[in-house]
Amino acid sequence: MKAYHWLALTSLFSTLSFAQDISILGDFQQDIHVQHNVSRPQLSPPEGRESSVTLMRVGLSEKAKARFLSRLKETTSGTLAKLSGLPPSVQLGMENVPVLNQGLHGSCVMFAVTAAMDAVIKKGDYVSQLCALQLGKYLQANGFSPSGWDGSLGINVLSQFDLFGFMTKESQREQSCGGLLEYPATSEEKGQEMSLSEYHDYSYSVVSKRIAWTSLLDLFQTTQDKMDGAITLSQVKQALARGDRLVFGVLLADYDKGLAGAIGTHKAFNDTWLLTPEIINDVNDNPQFAGHEMLITGYDDNAYAKDDFGRIHRGLITLRNSWGDKVGDQGTFYMSYDYFRALVMEAQRIRQLGLE
Repeated sequence: MKAYHWLALTSLFSTLSFAQDISILGDFQQDIHVQHNVSRPQLSPPEGRESSVTLMRVGLSEKAKARFLSRLKETTSGTLAKLSGLPPSVQLGMENVPVLNQGLHGSCVMFAVTAAMDAVIKKGDYVSQLCALQLGKYLQANGFSPSGWDGSLGINVLSQFDLFGFMTKESQREQSCGGLLEYPATSEEKGQEMSLSEYHDYSYSVVSKRIAWTSLLDLFQTTQDKMDGAITLSQVKQALARGDRLVFGVLLADYDKGLAGAIGTHKAFNDTWLLTPEIINDVNDNPQFAGHEMLITGYDDNAYAKDDFGRIHRGLITLRNSWGDKVGDQGTFYMSYDYFRALVMEAQRIRQLGLE
C-alpha cells in the first residue's frame, strides 16, 4: 500500500481512539423557525413556519465537559489579539456552488466537505454526497467508520475521499448509487450499500482535481488543557487570507433556543451563533450540547451581531450551512469569534494543490 494511502487509512481509523472523550452518538431532529422573507435584514421574528433541522447527538465525558466549561470561562474573560499582516476582513464566497440541503439526515459533515470540494473544483454542484454516503454504508458494515448518514467527523469523511475518491452528480444520476438516483432529502429511505468495486468504476481521485486538506484541530487536541481556541481561530483566519476554506465541527449550546442555538442577528433574524451570559449560565447548570459541521468561508473583525438584549458582539466568521437557502441569511450563517474559540471541536483546512 502506498504511504499516502496508509496515512489516510491511519487517520480514518485513529478517530476511534479519540471518541473516549467526545463521541458522535447519532442524530436527532430539532424544531426551527423558517423565514418566508430572507432578502433583507430582519431585526424581529419574521413571518414563517415551523420546520426542523437534523443535528448530531454528542456524548461528552466528564473530562470533556469540564474542559469546555473552562474554555467558556476563559473565552469570556480574555481578549483576542489581532494578527499583524492580516486584512480585517476576508470573504471567499463559494464559487457559485449553491446552498446545499442535508434534509432529514445527519449528514452535515458530508455536505460541508463536498461543498468545500465543489468550491475548489469550480463546477457548481458537482460532487455526489449520495454516492459517498452509500460507500460509507458499505464501510460501516465492514467495521471501518461511520457511514456519514447519522453523523460523523470531518477527518473521517475527508479520509474516505482520500482513499476512494469521489463520484459526480452526473454519474449518480446515470448509474444510481445504492439504488437511488437522487439524495433523499425529504425521505427516510437511504437505499443500499455501494461496494468498493461499484464505486471505483465511476470515481475520481481528489488528487486529480488538485484537492488537499490539513487538520488544524482534532478531537484529541480539543479536550487537552493546553488547547487554545484563540490559536485555532488565528490559524483559520490565516488560511482564509491565503484563499482556503475550512470545514469545522462545533458544539451548539442551548440548541433548543433561537435557530438551533443561533440567537443573534447580523443580516437576518437568528443567523448568528454567539455567547451571552444567559447561554453560559445555562451551560454551567446543564452542560448539554448538540453537534454540527459547517464550512467557513470568511471572517470580519468589525462585523457584529446583536442579541435579544441589544448587546453587540463584534468579530464574526462567515459560514456556509447545509440547511437550504430558506434559513439564516439565505443559507449563510455567522458565528462570533468567542463562540468559535470556546466550542470548536475539530477543523480541517481545504486547499487547492499547488497553492501556498
